[in-house]
Amino acid sequence: MDDFELSINPVALVGLVFLGAIVGYAIRSGRTRIKQLRIRELKREIMNSHAQILELQKEFVLLESRMKNTTQIPALNYKPVYNEYLEEFNSIPDGFV
Repeated sequence: MDDFELSINPVALVGLVFLGAIVGYAIRSGRTRIKQLRIRELKREIMNSHAQILELQKEFVLLESRMKNTTQIPALNYKPVYNEYLEEFNSIPDGFV
C-alpha cells in the first residue's frame, strides 16, 4: 500500500480557525439580537396589556362611584330561610322521623 501523507499549512489552519470563530460569533450575535428584539416586543405587549387593565379599572371605579352616588336602593332584610326549616325540623317529635 502506498503511504498517504497529509500536510497542513499552519497559516491556513490558523486562518480557518479565525474565520470559523468570526462566523460563529456572527451567528451567535444574530440570534442574540433576534431574541432581544422579541423580548422588547413582548415587554411592549405586556405594557400595553397593563395599560388596558388600568384603564378598565379606572372606568370600573368611576362607574361604581356613579352607581353609589346616583342610586339609593333600599337594603332589604332577608331572614334566612334555613333557620325556619331548622326550627320546624327540631319541633318534630322523634318518633316521626
